Amino acid sequence: MDEKLLSVIKRLEKHPHMIARITAMLDVAENTSGEVELAKDAEEKICEEITKMGYEMLTAWGAGQESKKRKIYEERLEAIKYGKKKHTGKPN
Repeated sequence: MDEKLLSVIKRLEKHPHMIARITAMLDVAENTSGEVELAKDAEEKICEEITKMGYEMLTAWGAGQESKKRKIYEERLEAIKYGKKKHTGKPN
């Protein structure tokens, strides 16, 4: 199998929701259910799946970004927590 295809498959394994959407679009394109007879119906179903996939991808992206930012914030917090304390002012 092509290396590029293997790379895509490995990446998709981390996103099962995308696999479900791609499978649904392929089912429409191949008319596996036999329900889609008009191009208009196929277009509607595929557009619906693309919209759902886009929403799920953006949700996953947002969760990833939030996780990265939280990790950076926690690392900075740890660095501050263990840093040398600075005294302000003079003792009485």
